[in-house]
Amino acid sequence: MSVIIAADDTHRCPTVGSLVVAGVAADEKTIKYFKRIGVKDSKLLERNRRFYLLTEIAKHARIAVKFITPMQISRCENLNDEEAKAYMDVIEQLSGQQLPVKVIIDNFDRNKAKFIERMRRLGFHSYVNAAEGWTIEHDADKNYTLCGAASIVAKCFSDIEMDYLRRKYDVGSGNPNDPKTEKFIIKHLKCEPKCMKGCQWIRWNWRTIERLRNSIG
Repeated sequence: MSVIIAADDTHRCPTVGSLVVAGVAADEKTIKYFKRIGVKDSKLLERNRRFYLLTEIAKHARIAVKFITPMQISRCENLNDEEAKAYMDVIEQLSGQQLPVKVIIDNFDRNKAKFIERMRRLGFHSYVNAAEGWTIEHDADKNYTLCGAASIVAKCFSDIEMDYLRRKYDVGSGNPNDPKTEKFIIKHLKCEPKCMKGCQWIRWNWRTIERLRNSIG
């Protein structure tokens, strides 16, 4: 039975924490099982349910996870390029030596053609022709069970990282406009340049940082 690979991301917008990309590889029988037990877009699930489903997904399918760390984000010239590389990384991990035929990607890019052109520009030439037959679309995590599974894996691993950060620091959700997150960032901004170099959890090139910097003069 042929295997399908799906990939999705999470934690793209926050100012604190990694952007996480996850892939899941499974056959049609397993995908039907995932649908029966309620696998769907992670945003539609409560935390406890997500973690229960993560154990089922990991038990019945192969998974791959890639973290784009805040420091990588701070240093990169183009986040979309970095994320496209992460997508291809998890797809390559799950496909091994074989060129995957059936792939579902929750597209962060403008459209499918733009995503494929980005792949070509980044040097993934062996995948470009195959990608014409892939499903690369917005809201794929809502429309395809396996992509929902990938969103669950990504979200759970992101939650694990953020739980770790909250045990060490009072970072809140990491989202822009979260008062706790803003307080955490402002504390580091007041200690520049040491904290800018030392705090690896903040995305220093985010517009939120500039707004908060201006707020404290």
